Order: sequence, then structure tokens, then C-alpha cells
Amino acid sequence: MADGGQQDLARLEAEALKGYRNLTHVCPHWDKTGREALVNPTTIVIHGTGSGSSGWALANMLDPTHPAKPSAHFLITEAAELIQLVPLDNMAWHAGRSAWRGRDELNQFSFGIEVQNPCSLSGPEYSPQQMDRLIRLLRWLMRRDSISSENIVGHSCVAPGRKQDPGPKFPWRFLEREGVARSWQTFSEDVYNGEVRECLIRLGFPDSVRQQATQQEQRVISTQDDLLRAFVLRHCPTLSHFAAGWQEHASKYLSQRELGHA
Repeated sequence: MADGGQQDLARLEAEALKGYRNLTHVCPHWDKTGREALVNPTTIVIHGTGSGSSGWALANMLDPTHPAKPSAHFLITEAAELIQLVPLDNMAWHAGRSAWRGRDELNQFSFGIEVQNPCSLSGPEYSPQQMDRLIRLLRWLMRRDSISSENIVGHSCVAPGRKQDPGPKFPWRFLEREGVARSWQTFSEDVYNGEVRECLIRLGFPDSVRQQATQQEQRVISTQDDLLRAFVLRHCPTLSHFAAGWQEHASKYLSQRELGHA
């Protein structure tokens, strides 16, 4: 990278990490032997904590006895404070059983960012301050590792049917306008040829997800409803997937790209 590029990257890093707390030395849920290095990350997975406060999520990620051993590279609190929990050259244990664009086990090639929010229709909005902090962080990480906007995804995208976060209140449209996420309407016409399921898989949603490693690989096929729910949560969250006929509406939007401002 030329000197100008290095200076720009340093500026983005300073803007992203301004006032942050580094708790990587405290978080127990990442491998410190070097066997789980994060090499050439291509994806950033955005999570919602699903809790009433970031204190609950932080306590879980710092609890050495927690059975799920959850962690993320970063946590953004309700006050928009940025906390780093895992070094960027190590895997965080955030995505679980997951896949995106035909690759399994996203922990191996993604950064995980938790943002405090209950992730429910009846819960509060994500705050402008949280989004400002998130966008600055995304711009730096995307530039640092040459990550494309189409690979900025939600947990619900990579684990359809199993996860719903960051939930229906997450402002994906705002991220798209800021250039740190990609609208589904900007893909080429070829993506939308064929059946609904084929279109969803071409957009990156997983046809199947590998389960826990066993002697014989086991995969769970994603149902079309699960894929459509993941699509709705990511690309048209105001189309409630609890309303009658939501599947038909989502399929129509997908096949005709008539989403408008939904």
C-alpha cells in the first residue's frame, strides 16, 4: 500500500478506535495458542445482543464458565462505547454453525461485531450514536482487509432459521447509503433468473449449513421459508414475516425487484 493509502488507513483506524476499551487480555473465549488464527477475513457478521443491556452480553463474554464460550471481536454498547474482546488476528467464537457464499464456519474467515439491542419488533431502535460508531468501525475493517460491501451481513443471514439478529429494527438501508453494505437491488439481472430458492442462494444465503464436526459430515438443508425470513430481515425488515402472506410478498419482491422503500 502506498504512503497515501497507509495514511488513510491510519486515519480510519484512529477514527474507529477513538476512546475504545481493549479487553482482549480479559476475555477468555478465544484461543491464545495461535492455532485459531484469523487469516484473510472476507466477511463481517453483525450481531444484536438480544438483551436489555450490554452489561449482560459483556458478562457472558467475560465469564470463563459460560458453556457456550461466546465472544466477538467488538461490542458496541447502548452508550455507543466500543469494546474490543478478541484480537483481529484471532478467531472469535461468534457465528456458530453458519455459512455464506458457499463457505462454512464463518468464525474462520469473519469478524464479529455485537451491537447492544433487544432485537425485537417491540424493542427500541438502534441509536444514531451506535450506528455512527459501527460505520466508522466497518470502514476501517473493510479497508484494512479489502472486505466488500456484499459481505457485510447479519447473523440471521449466515444461520437462517437458527438466528434472527440483529433483528427487524436494524437500519440496513442506512448502512447501504453509507456504502458499508450492499442493497440486493444492485446485483446483476443474472442473480434473479430461476426459482426463488436459487435467487436467494446466488445472493449468498446458504443452501445448507454444516453441523458439528463428526466422522461423517452432516448438513441441514435450509428451508425456503428460513431463507426467505433471512432475506426479509436483511433486505426488507419492515415487511413483517409474522403477517399473513409474507412469503408471497417476499417472493414477489425478490423476483421483480419491486421493494421500493420497504
